[in-house]
Order: sequence, then structure tokens, then C-alpha cells
Amino acid sequence: MGDSGSQKKRRILEEPFSSILPEWYLASLDTLSDALILVSHGRVVHVNASFCEFISQASPAGSTDRSLPFLFNKALEDFFWEKADECLRVSKQVTFCSKMLFSSSSIGWRQVNITMNILTGDVVCCNVGDLEPLWAKRLHSWTSSTVVCNLLEVDAESQELHYVWRSDRGTELYREFEYQIDAPTFAAGHYPTASEMGCSAEDRARLCKETLDARDAKSACRSDSVIMTPSGPKSFQSVLLYMGLMPNGRHRVFRTCEHVTDQRAAEADRLQLRESLDRLKVLQTFFDNAPFAMGLLKAEEADLVVIFGNETATLLANCETPADLHGLRASATSMASVVPVLLDGCRRARQQPDTLVRCEDAEVVINGCKVTQSICISFLGDDLFAFIGQDVTESRRTKAEIRQQNENLENTVRARTKELQEAMQVKSRFLAIMSHEIRTPLNGITSTVSMLLDTINLNPEHREMLDIAKVCSEQLMHV
Repeated sequence: MGDSGSQKKRRILEEPFSSILPEWYLASLDTLSDALILVSHGRVVHVNASFCEFISQASPAGSTDRSLPFLFNKALEDFFWEKADECLRVSKQVTFCSKMLFSSSSIGWRQVNITMNILTGDVVCCNVGDLEPLWAKRLHSWTSSTVVCNLLEVDAESQELHYVWRSDRGTELYREFEYQIDAPTFAAGHYPTASEMGCSAEDRARLCKETLDARDAKSACRSDSVIMTPSGPKSFQSVLLYMGLMPNGRHRVFRTCEHVTDQRAAEADRLQLRESLDRLKVLQTFFDNAPFAMGLLKAEEADLVVIFGNETATLLANCETPADLHGLRASATSMASVVPVLLDGCRRARQQPDTLVRCEDAEVVINGCKVTQSICISFLGDDLFAFIGQDVTESRRTKAEIRQQNENLENTVRARTKELQEAMQVKSRFLAIMSHEIRTPLNGITSTVSMLLDTINLNPEHREMLDIAKVCSEQLMHV
């Protein structure tokens, strides 16, 4: 049967490491340029020559516990072993950033990148790379960048942010925005918090959420935000790159912020201009295709000069295209007859600015036919006048016909009313005459019948006949 996990662990801890990997294999690791550490179950089992040179310290082969106190403090060492266990558990490569203590007092703590892979069995090979030259190169480029570069550590629980480093551009903007804060440096022992940097609780919560979103998305996240500063609201465009979970439990992120307040204002102006141009195009289409004449006139002495006009306006001046209207004097066109009307309208429009003045209807000859034009004029300033002319010939004719029809209908109604009144008078006279002529004989008939009914010796048949005659006569009296 194979060894159990605990037996295998005990065998690795108790037996020399050379019994698991041969000496020639360990010697071959010393020839590699990569700085390597081999670890297994909470102890360092081998380091190669490149790693010893890397940290400027002798090989810890003589160390009895083969742990990492000479490289890390307690918190960082625990974090290191946690990552090693994770590598064994998931059987995948694990990469993270950390700090490592170098023996030289002139160097001290340095940023390193550690990549862990399972070498064989329960042995993990750790490839250690120095990040300081890379950081130095990046910091140099970030420092001189025209955008604000920040290296932050975010505490997700407290939603507090710690500034590890900030570029010179950030300092310049903070001064422009009237913040009285000095820029933190990358090597500072105390990382100022976002609260100390003047960030509001809302901004801190938003940045914390963006950090977690970038962690979950595993890619750079872009966002737009408006930050309230002492000098007013400022617009920023940010890109946030998640860099990993640090041993202190904070999430480290690299964030670039570009101040885009002026760009946003310019974009808003361009959008407004584009909307204005779109509206202008709509107005231009309406102007060109309007069924009535529209144009611009300029008053000069006792005449009017056409600045421009639409397609319909060319009919008034007997021109072929709107371009032919430019510079024409109204008195030299078919509009000469209406120049006095136009000048009077311009005079009244000048007296009533911002008002559309209606002129008298004027007749113009177009293609040999007389047409009636209804003209309105508005004063624009600097002797410029906008005019609108509408052909109202047909509408005027239609209105005249309707007016005549209404008059004819009224005359007919009056005649019919008169005839009806006369007929009613004739009827009244007839009824008055007939009433007098009929009542007199009826009174005699009624009286005679009453006298006969008073006779005693009438037989029943005769009495019944007289009663009928009496009733009928009385009914006729009440008609």
C-alpha cells in the first residue's frame, strides 16, 4: 500500500532532501540564472546559487529549521506558506507580490514577485524575481506622465484607501484644486489614507467597489466620475488595474486618473453644436422647400436689395435659381410694383422690433398672370429684414366665392321668411273669419236642439237623435 499523506509528510521532514531528489538534480538547479527556493511542508529544503547571490546572503543549508525568518517578518512568512499550501491544493501555478528583507542595510526591504509551481510530490518550486528595477522604471514613467497615477491599497471591510504612491501630476492637480496636501512617496513608512487626502466617504466607497469589480473581472476597469473639490466639481476618467491581495489583507490596485473636465465641456459644446447644425439642416430643408417665398432683404436708400431667397422666391423675381437672387434690386425685378408696400412694411417693422409686421396685399405679375401676395416683414437689425410672401390668389378667390354664396343664402332665407310670414297672416285672417261665421249658426242649432229636448212628448228614438246633434254642436263650439 502507498504511504498516507501524514506518513509521506513525516518521511519528507525526517529524511534528507537528497533522498527525494538526487544531488545531480539539485546541482543542476545551481546552474540556473533564476533565483529558486524549494519548499515542502513548512520548511525550506533547498535554495540555488542564484538565489543566494540574489539576496547577498550565504545559503541557509546549515539552518536547522529551514524556515524563512531571514527573508520575511512573521506576517509575510505566514502569507508565503499560505500561498504554498494553495499551490499544492489547487495544483496550479500561483503568482503574487510580496516584500523580502535583504541582508544589506543599504537595500533593506525590496518588492519581489514570487511564482510557485509543484515540482514533484509535495515539493513546491518558488521562482523569485526582483521587482525593484521594474518598479523604478515604471515609477519613472508614471512620475513624468501627464495623467494622475496612484498606487493604492484598499481595505474592503473598512472601505479605507491607503496611498502607497502618487505621481507628480497628482500633486499638481491637488494644488490646482486648492488641496493643501503634500504628495506621498513610494518609500514612505506611513501610507496616508484617502480621508487624509481629502476624499469623501462617497468617493472612497465608489473606489472600493471599483476595486472589487476589477478583481472579479480580472481585467482593467474603466470608469467616469465627478469628484467634488474645494474649487468645484471636476470630471475624471479612470482606469483601475487590480494587482493582487497583499499580506496585510489589503487589495493593491494601480489607478490612472485623467482630468477631463475641459474635455467634457468641449464634448458638450461639440454635441450642442452638432445638435444646432442638425436643427439648422432641418430649417434649411424647410426653407428650401417651403411653399411660400422666404428671403432676406437689405434696405438701401429708397430700394431693397435681395441678399438671398428660397426656390419659391425666385418666382416673384422671375429668376431661375436662388443664386440668381443675390444682389438683385427689388425695383429691377417683377417685384417693382410692390416696392412701396415693402418699404412701408420695413418702416413699421423697424419701429416694432421682434414683431412680424403684415403688409398690405399686393399684386405681382408671375409668368404673365396677376397673383395676390400676402407679405410679412420682420426687422433683424443693421438694415436687414426677413420677409415671407404667400400667394393668396386662390384663397382670396375662394373667400370671395364663399362670401357671395353666404350673401345669396341669406337673401334666399330672408325671402322665404317673408313669404312664410305672409302665409301666416293669411291663415290668421281666415281662421278669424271662419270662427265668426261658423259660431253664429252653431249657436242657433244648439239652442233649437235644447228647446226640442225640453218637449215632453218625444219618443226615445227622437230624443237620442237630438242628444247626438247637441253634443256635436257643442264640440264644434270648442274648436
